[in-house]
Amino acid sequence: MDEYIQSQHALDDEFIEGEFFPEEYPWWRGCTKKMSLMEVATLFENYDKTSASVLDLQGRLMAEVEWLPLSLVKLSNLTEIDLSKNEIMALPSDVGELKALKKFDIHSNQLINLSRSIGELTSLTDLDLCGNRRKSLPTSFENSNFFTQSPDSIGNLSSLEKLNLDENELEELPSAIGSCMSLVVLQVNFNRLNSLPEAIGNLANLEILIVRYNRVKNLPERIRKGGKKNPTRSFFIRVRPR
Repeated sequence: MDEYIQSQHALDDEFIEGEFFPEEYPWWRGCTKKMSLMEVATLFENYDKTSASVLDLQGRLMAEVEWLPLSLVKLSNLTEIDLSKNEIMALPSDVGELKALKKFDIHSNQLINLSRSIGELTSLTDLDLCGNRRKSLPTSFENSNFFTQSPDSIGNLSSLEKLNLDENELEELPSAIGSCMSLVVLQVNFNRLNSLPEAIGNLANLEILIVRYNRVKNLPERIRKGGKKNPTRSFFIRVRPR
């Protein structure tokens, strides 16, 4: 217990001295220490006392940290979160409460379950789920209001511009993805897709569709007509010229 108390005082001292947080708080610069779960909880507690809008924990967590403290969802000022290159298996179930979040990078983790509430991140423009172990998207991507046009819908990710699902084990994409009308870039390389939903052709703002290293043999008709295919066995489609 004494050792724990001492470690917490040491951590608090780092916060107070400004060594743990830089002067403007968003990025954790110059610190290579891997954090334990208790230290992450302390970090979130201190973040909650600031106006910091960016949380960068790329590769910062000990391998034993497979879950994040629920207090993450209280950091309502966050607009960017980078949790990439850790061993996280699941996100807090109420992650959708981070209403200001615009960029969420969770690539290269061990996610086996994705909270349905992620569909409630209405300000999100960039979601990176590359390099996890997902075999399917959460039901909120398909069955809830995540893909509807209604402004009152819970989970309407109408702001999403870039979605990276590379290097997972996805066997299909929900047809409701066609309602992500702001989507500009969709990456689904290195999955197990046999086909793409025709609804992708409804994405009027889609410029780049990358489907390499899947089992897809045919593209949706609207994509075939509007895009240019490179001479490879898979697909890199520039749907609309820049």
